[in-house]
Amino acid sequence: MLSKNSKMLNRSTSDVSWYEFGRQLEYKSIWNSKYFCKVDQYFPSTQICSKCNSKAHLSLKDRMYLCPNCKIHLDRDYNASLNLHKEGIRILSELLNKKINTSKSCTAAAAGINACGLGSIESRLKQEKRKFQQPSMVVA
Repeated sequence: MLSKNSKMLNRSTSDVSWYEFGRQLEYKSIWNSKYFCKVDQYFPSTQICSKCNSKAHLSLKDRMYLCPNCKIHLDRDYNASLNLHKEGIRILSELLNKKINTSKSCTAAAAGINACGLGSIESRLKQEKRKFQQPSMVVA
């Protein structure tokens, strides 16, 4: 649970900057040549069955997901994580199949950056990474 106080649901979650977290995650993904994609915040990950894709509406107090169709019984958050994983893979495969990435870049995050005309960011990141990975010389 993000906060022990349920009244905090409408406020910022314990002053955590989720935007900054996502920005850093995207930056580190590009840095390490990993895939990164954002799933829409309105994607109903907690209400879809991760096994059969049927929908069951849950309230915030419901902590277990019971599928009305296939009768699978999972923790709500675990079910949501499986759905988010599947949706992320679907989005990435669409991006890669549409050949959005027309440059030498190898990550979907960088493809989005290049699509926005910000390809120079990736080259700067690669230069920074090379600078930090070079062995430092110790003078005795």
